[in-house]
Amino acid sequence: MEEDLTDADLTDDALESSISGKLLFSEDSRNASFPRDMSTGNLEAALGKPTEPSPGPSGVTFQVINVRIVREGHHKYVLYSIVILKANSCLDEDPIVIDRRYSDFERLNQALRKKSPLLMRGIAFPKKKITGNFKSETIAVRSRAFEQFLTHIFSTDSLRVLTEFSDFFYGHTLREAYQKLVNGAYAEAIPLFKTSLGVQRKLQGDFHHHVLTTLCALTACAYSLERFENAHLFSESALECLEAAGVSTMSDGVLTDADLPSVDCINDTSVKVVRTVFSVVAAKVIVRVQSVTEQL
Repeated sequence: MEEDLTDADLTDDALESSISGKLLFSEDSRNASFPRDMSTGNLEAALGKPTEPSPGPSGVTFQVINVRIVREGHHKYVLYSIVILKANSCLDEDPIVIDRRYSDFERLNQALRKKSPLLMRGIAFPKKKITGNFKSETIAVRSRAFEQFLTHIFSTDSLRVLTEFSDFFYGHTLREAYQKLVNGAYAEAIPLFKTSLGVQRKLQGDFHHHVLTTLCALTACAYSLERFENAHLFSESALECLEAAGVSTMSDGVLTDADLPSVDCINDTSVKVVRTVFSVVAAKVIVRVQSVTEQL
């Protein structure tokens, strides 16, 4: 593999050094079903009135802020830490940081070029190197190239909405979260869903349908743990999403397969869980709209 090289390629200046005051280099060693008693009536008791929606992000920037050499047995590879920030903002109070290696970027590049070869034609990607992958110069050049690579994709509407792009950022975490949910490990699922939610909101805005389904899953987990206050807050946010999008845009309150994130582990059980919560939230929106209409 491209990253599995020997100590001969690992120069001293690749460790604990800084390039342009931005990149830090360091070496790091790293070795069910949903409860049947969840009735619509009980869940509605946990739902509440939504707050005013906040505006979605106008854009984001990607910066490689840290790089470290990871050892796994006899192998090493370079791990890049990418921060996702709001564009045109002096201070992002909620930055998102993800760790990815060269092979992750390469997998994304190949998937996008296979799916959209014409759109990807003008987007550069750093080539593999046989040696010198741990040298600070190589890492610095790749870091800048990865930033430009992600930024170019994000700025292209037809590429930004592809499943392959979102999967690069939160696909693995979201799959693990749904698997925990299916197995009834709700407490373990919640932080994973929250992590996915943060990235989804940063990349797709506060009211994207993937954000909605994750909020529904969080509501289900919190309710199952009898954390009713948290379930209430998650459901409020889900309600905001649904109202912002308009119930009619989602089959008049019916969550279809197209509205769910495309992750392999979303099986029939977890789909039923999310749809159960969604149906309650959607019903509340419809009732609210009818009430307002009757007053006109």
